[in-house]
Amino acid sequence: MVLDSAIQYLEDNFHCKVVLKEKLWTNKLPIYLSKQYDYMEVEINDLIFILIDCSKSKDVSVEVYSKHIMSIEKTMNRDIKISYILVFDNISNYLRMRLISSELSFIAIGKQIYIPNLGKVFSERRESRYDIRVSKSSQKMLPSTQALFLELLITQDFNISMEEMAERLSVSKMTVSRGYFELKNLRLVECENKTRSSKYKFILDREEIWRRAQDYLIDPVLKKVYIQSNSLENEIKEKMIIAGESALAEYTMLTAPKQDEFGITSRQYALLSNKIEETPIKESDSYVLYIFKHRMPYQAQKLHPLALALMFKEETDERIQGEIEELMKTYRWGQDK
Repeated sequence: MVLDSAIQYLEDNFHCKVVLKEKLWTNKLPIYLSKQYDYMEVEINDLIFILIDCSKSKDVSVEVYSKHIMSIEKTMNRDIKISYILVFDNISNYLRMRLISSELSFIAIGKQIYIPNLGKVFSERRESRYDIRVSKSSQKMLPSTQALFLELLITQDFNISMEEMAERLSVSKMTVSRGYFELKNLRLVECENKTRSSKYKFILDREEIWRRAQDYLIDPVLKKVYIQSNSLENEIKEKMIIAGESALAEYTMLTAPKQDEFGITSRQYALLSNKIEETPIKESDSYVLYIFKHRMPYQAQKLHPLALALMFKEETDERIQGEIEELMKTYRWGQDK
């Protein structure tokens, strides 16, 4: 799957056709190389490349990668020029910079492509707009687009009309239309036809789309406030969803916080703010209330696991990050429909 995603990532960024070659040579490799990596031979603009899946290799240095590539090249002993591309589904900034300084070609899916040989070809063919040292766009989703993305990712409901989706998200039809357009530009969805009743679909499977979208997702929390528990009437409390650590504790082994944590959209908060008494600091009898920039998906009156992962995306608390990682490892991508 990692190598398939790398091919899609190349095609999406360079608008070129990546041709898969037959896999006939890996049986010649030493056992340690055949077990540590998966390989794929491809052709791009008349050049031959070997993609090397490094997702199974952990804590490997640039020097070791260089030695392994030399061993693979020696084993293949081909007459034609072949270039090697290391493929990562996750990469640290340190390793990324070390690979560039060592001029080792690599693909960090959803983050960066560095392939000097291919860059020269594009330059010669006056395709300079596809800079090979390219990172994913720094563009971020609008809050309304992110709400649409989460709804589609969880429900996979591409069949409902824009009017129905607008009602579900409490936005306008124009906002939904703009959201689809933005998701298409970010290469997360594609249009199946060109008619007025255009139907969209995800370009890749949902798990891969989730990974690809990480660079574009924004912090959904507008602000966090503390409210007096005795000021929260039942009719108001029913409009809120369990959020933050309270929700995470219901999915994982995390200990529930002493103060209950809830979430509400900024629009809902504006309507209820005169009925809620805020406190300047967290007190023993107060609730934590997260005010979200957009509608957040939930189930059984608590934030959906993907919404929690997004909410804690930049969390520095190792305890919480560890539970989020475990939650995502056990998340069943086929369960939502």
